[in-house]
Amino acid sequence: MVSEEMIGRRIRQLRTERGMTQEVLAKAAGLTKGYLSKIENSSNSPPVSTLISIAKALGVGIDAIFSEQGVETDFTLVRKGERQEVAHRGSSFGYSYEPLALKFPNRHMDPYMMTVPAGTGRTKGFSHKGEEMLFALKGAQRLYIGEHVVDLDEGDCVYFNSSIPHSGESLDGGELVYLVVFYSPEGPTTEVEPG
Repeated sequence: MVSEEMIGRRIRQLRTERGMTQEVLAKAAGLTKGYLSKIENSSNSPPVSTLISIAKALGVGIDAIFSEQGVETDFTLVRKGERQEVAHRGSSFGYSYEPLALKFPNRHMDPYMMTVPAGTGRTKGFSHKGEEMLFALKGAQRLYIGEHVVDLDEGDCVYFNSSIPHSGESLDGGELVYLVVFYSPEGPTTEVEPG
């Protein structure tokens, strides 16, 4: 698996292998050229939703960003002790995440364990195509989905249209841990149209 420090370089490698400029990839991923440049040159990973958009624009599954090469398989198993944290706690976007199915090619769902450290405050707002499920494992959270405010306790689950801007925060300032699954009805993009 590619370390967090290497994700930007891996994105640059995949982009150049496809003969894409930063401008072309940024436009296809719905990003600015400046933000893509920052991602490629940073030692910190961007939010999962941004990585999914970049992967689709590159015509690959998100697993291609995290691993050196794709492996064909009928199933994938990630043991508790094998999970690797991609973004460090206290990262710029307010949470860390551990991919749970990277080795399964051409997925339509991307499951992650996410942790929001104690004292983080409200996370940055995100939106991305598809749907999202969030299952609260630890802590009480306030989730903002567009104009809606939803409070979640341990064991609660919410499913929503992830194209609606959403963010969250701990209700008591403590650590939050949850299982999140991103779903894209389009699945991985197989071709990227230049410009």
